[in-house]
Amino acid sequence: MQPTLFTIHVPLTDWNPVVHGYGLMLALGFLAGILVAAWRARREGVSPDHVYNLGIVALLGGIVGARLFDVLEYSASYPDWLGGFNLLGGLDLWWTLAGLAGAALAAAFGILPGPRQVKKHFIISITIYAVFGALVLGRAGFIIHARAAALAAGYSPNALPFDGFIQALSVTSGGLTAYGGILLAVFAAIPYLLYARRRYGVNPLQLLDIMAPSLALGLMFGRLGCFLNGCCYGGPTDLPWGLTWPAGSIPYAAYLDAHRICQGDLRTMPVHPAQLYSALNAFLIFLVLHLGYRLRWRHGLLIGGFFALKAVSRFLIEMLRVDEAKIYFGSLSISQAVGIFVFAAAILYFLWLPHSKYSDLRWQPDPASVDKPPRRKK
Repeated sequence: MQPTLFTIHVPLTDWNPVVHGYGLMLALGFLAGILVAAWRARREGVSPDHVYNLGIVALLGGIVGARLFDVLEYSASYPDWLGGFNLLGGLDLWWTLAGLAGAALAAAFGILPGPRQVKKHFIISITIYAVFGALVLGRAGFIIHARAAALAAGYSPNALPFDGFIQALSVTSGGLTAYGGILLAVFAAIPYLLYARRRYGVNPLQLLDIMAPSLALGLMFGRLGCFLNGCCYGGPTDLPWGLTWPAGSIPYAAYLDAHRICQGDLRTMPVHPAQLYSALNAFLIFLVLHLGYRLRWRHGLLIGGFFALKAVSRFLIEMLRVDEAKIYFGSLSISQAVGIFVFAAAILYFLWLPHSKYSDLRWQPDPASVDKPPRRKK
């Protein structure tokens, strides 16, 4: 276990950023996944720009989804975390105006993406960005001022308003759940897939298949990060590769109810290295998808295969993990419960796939359905 790998000492400053093992593994996983997907896209004659764009969209959606899933699962640890999103609770005037102006200018000068060819669409895009910026910054200003006022009034730093909301937003200090990240990453990718299909004639199922092995590869690095962090641990075992966690680690501090798992305490007996099981499982899924890419007979098979294999393998590995309460549908963890629905959705997806025109390997876009870029004035 190595939650903190090293500290960078910046000369002539008091800034000493800490490099965490979990964060570094997530970064390496994203980089490795993007590079592999870009390589495959070039081989398939697809612009790697779509991989880079889709990767950024999926990354942002994945972080939000992974954090949201964890907050929902452990909502008791984040009291009134939804209160920060209640816009009726108040907006700060000056921060609202700053957000309105900043977002509008950023969209107008092309810093934020949006349509620029059609004036009407351009104005609508600026308006949407401006409203969104005003609401986000206005609410943030209200929360900051409310917490500052409470602190000045003598409130304890641990009992300030919107504490649950702040903790829920703190990705670096809280948990991330793989299922939530993967599912929301896919949903976040849908608008870009539709855009790429309409604007450039890209086959959305082909692009998803290009990305599918990279999802498993990134997941492998993420599980190695879990091992460094000490989270996602397994239950007691007498197998020769069982691990005894050191003092100060998450498994060491965890008290396990004998009724939940078995007799014993993780502080005094070896446990399953569930993180390494998950990392190996993700690597095997990557190999299956990577080697099977050339053998597929339809576009879309690999992305469906990823979710089906992930659901089944996660369900089995979850039997050895003890960090999640098994209270759903009698004796299942939340990941197992979600996995049942994911597997069912994958089956329905495979039944639908043969009826989709995009699944045909010979599919070519209809030129009339693809937006043509405007001619440049000479």
